[in-house]
Amino acid sequence: MALLCGAALAIAGCLMQHLLQNPLASPTTLGVAAGAELGMTTSLLAGVVGGSLIQYAYAFGGGMLAASLVFLLTAKRGFAPLQMVLAGMVVTLFLGATNMMLVMLNEQQLTSLFVWGAGALAQQGWENAHLLFGVLAVVLGLVMVMLRPLSALELGSEVAESAGVNVARVRAFGLGLSVVITSVVSRQLAL
Repeated sequence: MALLCGAALAIAGCLMQHLLQNPLASPTTLGVAAGAELGMTTSLLAGVVGGSLIQYAYAFGGGMLAASLVFLLTAKRGFAPLQMVLAGMVVTLFLGATNMMLVMLNEQQLTSLFVWGAGALAQQGWENAHLLFGVLAVVLGLVMVMLRPLSALELGSEVAESAGVNVARVRAFGLGLSVVITSVVSRQLAL
């Protein structure tokens, strides 16, 4: 599970770095991981049953909330790399503190999340690893389909657009994949 989670977060980070043309972008520096964890905490507090698709939706919603906050905070600066990372760190600290407060106030309900936050990766079986492997396979397949537009982005946004690539759509789809990967990892580890 540790290897699969590491691979998943590496893929998410590479996508973010490539799409944003920011070498410091990753799920942790842009707040997506903290948002997904807060989404998981919220789902557990709401009493959502483990293994439910609704938990993935909560984690995805938290990740998207965090990403949206970062983009909202950096829109006036033109999404400059340094400002994105600084805004991401602020969002990470805020959402992480909110999550920790919820965990401390509801420690009986959130024991598994607290143990995971301390670094435990123990699983009850192989089903979580199989699910994460399946998600990784699908995401890698989608990234392979996106190779042409991703390659065009290496030359810059203007060149990619002149080559017929819808840069905004490619970025939104790729960043959405990154949030999905991060959300699935957060949900798998919180069990």
